[in-house]
Amino acid sequence: MMDTKDAKRSSRIKALRGAALNAAPVRKSSGDGPLAFLRPYRGVFIALAIFLLGCTIVNRMSVSDNGYRLDEHLDECAFSITSPYGQSSELTMADLSRYIMRIEREGDIHAKAYDANDTSAYWKLRISTDQEAAFISTMGKKTVMDYALRDEIYAMEAQHAGFAPDEDAFKDLHYEAEREYLKMSEREKLSTGLTVEAIEENMKKETLVHEYMVYLNDVAGEGTDVGGAYYESLKQTYEVSEHTDVTGPLRIGYVTIN
Repeated sequence: MMDTKDAKRSSRIKALRGAALNAAPVRKSSGDGPLAFLRPYRGVFIALAIFLLGCTIVNRMSVSDNGYRLDEHLDECAFSITSPYGQSSELTMADLSRYIMRIEREGDIHAKAYDANDTSAYWKLRISTDQEAAFISTMGKKTVMDYALRDEIYAMEAQHAGFAPDEDAFKDLHYEAEREYLKMSEREKLSTGLTVEAIEENMKKETLVHEYMVYLNDVAGEGTDVGGAYYESLKQTYEVSEHTDVTGPLRIGYVTIN
């Protein structure tokens, strides 16, 4: 008979599996609300939960807060990106900050369910899947990088193609940015350096990417998201350089929480 902790873990995994099965690919926006453009980003918000599906928890290891302060590195370049068309772009740590905040928020929900007395314990878990074994903190970091790069690549693709969404897609973003900023904790504001204007700019980029992915799904079919055949093939045509001296010290689970 399972002990209480194993029973709770089993129950959570079943619930998360249901959530993953119900997740939908990018589809045309029905225009039924100001947050409609965020639908394809559900993968970002539930990514850490999905990592637990089909996983075996191996042990709890020594991943911990190393004293890293994101606010001291916001202007530093994390990735240099060059398109096959000769466009160049950079992602700074500031550009990654909102992705970090959202992944940590989502992870914190599961961390509290795992151990309410020590939420950092969740991020220290080392889990095993058919493909890899890694800390949840490390997997969260990979998710941040994957989705930030995806958005940058598709933004560059859209620009090169001369693609522009209808202006109505952007009309409520300032209000949504203000609302998100007001919900941020003081630590989130301090760590990320995010302002209403910065959040709005990131939302504009997400909107552009979403609309462009909808367009691509009509043209190329599925596979346009991270891990999909279309996107992964496209990514190979880009030259992406990670500045590990900048990104290496980042520990997800300890930037805006814990």
